[in-house]
Amino acid sequence: MDYSRFLSAEAKRFTNASLAGLVHRFAGVDGVISLAAGLPPAEAFPVTELTARTADGQDVTLGSEGRQAYLAQQYNFNPQGYDPLLNWLRNLTVKLHGVNIANASAQSPKVAKKEPVALAGGPGGDTAAAVAVTAAAPVRAEAVAVGGTNNDRGATAAAPAGPNAAEPAAVSVAATTQAALGAPVRDLVLTSGAIHAIFAIISCLTDPGDTLVVDEYTYTHALECVFLPRGLRLLPVRGDREGLDPEDLDLQLQLATAEVAAGRGACRRPRLLYTIPTGHNPTG
Repeated sequence: MDYSRFLSAEAKRFTNASLAGLVHRFAGVDGVISLAAGLPPAEAFPVTELTARTADGQDVTLGSEGRQAYLAQQYNFNPQGYDPLLNWLRNLTVKLHGVNIANASAQSPKVAKKEPVALAGGPGGDTAAAVAVTAAAPVRAEAVAVGGTNNDRGATAAAPAGPNAAEPAAVSVAATTQAALGAPVRDLVLTSGAIHAIFAIISCLTDPGDTLVVDEYTYTHALECVFLPRGLRLLPVRGDREGLDPEDLDLQLQLATAEVAAGRGACRRPRLLYTIPTGHNPTG
């Protein structure tokens, strides 16, 4: 399947950070000395070791093992982020969601109890991942008319994975299914928070003037800081205690498609759904 048809015009213009990728490729290779970045020497950094104790009494140390303290303060040239942290989060995602993640090892992340462990690789090799949850006041999503000029394209939907952990066999099934469909292997993208993640997805999958299907009551920050500034038309759908109402979703999509066919409203049918399937914000 050609997934490029779901990408926005902006996303299709993206290119890889070729210079940063080249520097990262040869970083740490024996016999290679980089003169490009002016990297400060280890002696220039003020921190040599960090130690913390968790609520359960576990000591966590970021120290000299594997030059971790040095690497944490040095420039990072991997365009995706800090490798040890990304790999730990990939393994955690496999363990919690049972999905096939690129570069994830077969082992689940483990943390030794009552022993000093090193963040992001080294003896113990694990770190903790934090997820920020932001409360928002109730807001009703109203349809907003914004012009657009793009041709009609297929519809898709994005929603977080479910909370249930899966056995390793489930990961193999997911990988096999993806291969059969010709789908790209999933990878993990680390963001600065929920709004950063939503903004990145919206930028990659919508163009100004597109219609975004949303819950009748939806996340205030996403609405005010991403959807409306992006110039999206919003198509609100009723919900109840069990979530999005499929009958009203079907009705609203039919009406929207009829509007497009009649040359009114958006220039192409809705192609993305933003919903909060569990722990809904703001309705709960």
